[in-house]
Amino acid sequence: NIEQSLKLVQGQNYDPLDYLSFQDIINKNKFFINNSILKKNIKNRSIMITGAGGSIGSELANQILNFFPKKIFLLDNSEINLYKIYNQLIFKYPKLSNKIEIVLCDCNHIKILKQKISKNKIDIIFHAAAYKHVWFGEINNYAMLYNNINGLIQMLNFCRYKKAKKFIFISSDKAVNPKSVLGISKKIGEDIVCYFYRFVNKNTNYSIVRFGNVIGSSGSVIPKFINQIKEEKYITLSHKKVKRYFMSIEEAVYLTLYSMSLFKRINIFALDMGSQINIYDIATRLVRLSGKNIKSSSNRRGDIEIKLTGLKKGEKLKEEISLGKNLEKTSHPKIFKCNEYVNYQKLKNKIPKIFEISKLEKKINLKKLFYDFK
Repeated sequence: NIEQSLKLVQGQNYDPLDYLSFQDIINKNKFFINNSILKKNIKNRSIMITGAGGSIGSELANQILNFFPKKIFLLDNSEINLYKIYNQLIFKYPKLSNKIEIVLCDCNHIKILKQKISKNKIDIIFHAAAYKHVWFGEINNYAMLYNNINGLIQMLNFCRYKKAKKFIFISSDKAVNPKSVLGISKKIGEDIVCYFYRFVNKNTNYSIVRFGNVIGSSGSVIPKFINQIKEEKYITLSHKKVKRYFMSIEEAVYLTLYSMSLFKRINIFALDMGSQINIYDIATRLVRLSGKNIKSSSNRRGDIEIKLTGLKKGEKLKEEISLGKNLEKTSHPKIFKCNEYVNYQKLKNKIPKIFEISKLEKKINLKKLFYDFK
């Protein structure tokens, strides 16, 4: 029992929170791994990862290197993030350093990218680069729309230029009935991928992979709670009834890699993340596991208070993973195909107008844009 084990280290200059695994926090079981499938998809392939210095991108690189890629290109616009992930990887895989190439570039700057990778073949592109925080998007909406949408368009054009065989777009549960600027940018992104498949480049297999909150990713709620508890301050939470899907970063990336064996032409996949978990319950569990008590009106001697701040603009009480319940099983029990209707005629008319965002030459009617893609 994790709580009993943590009692052994309390009072001995140990912080119990340092001994927690994220699976312990949310009671998730470990997942089954089939390495032979991943090896078949990856071995001797040249692979590019955008947003490679981020949480998802760095874990993609970490897992991919286990399966003997021919070359792996790590693309990010953050010099420090690239420096960190590169050094982590060559420390872990010293014999594979010649297979790793860092690409300091913004996805929006396709000319620089083409010059850098002019003579290299690319077989598979994982597009994980994006601005991803809901609140930041609400107060910087044009920046998020430009980065998330134009960056995707440029990488899809680069995919066509390099004649890559597979393009995997990392999407989000927030793209389903979107309420936030982030959700809208991901929904439009999904539609752009469908548009490229039907009208621009049919020589590539496209995959859209939706999942919810990745535990331990930068800016996620659990590390924030842990830091607040360690500082012995109050925990901030928007609403007592907020629920979210949670999955470990290792499992989310593994299932994303596995999905490459399932899709042909174009598919939208949703990952089975179990039931949504109440964020308030996570907060109280973390306080208890730290050896402290919740401070409340009925327990004024408690250690940590939970302060409710109210839902931020664009924030939902709970998320969805697919429109309706139209999910189809695949050969993997935790990967489902979303059989959602795609109105290609509408996309043919709408998507070219979206390209205006990539130029930022005209003022965008955000309200109309949201309506068109909800």
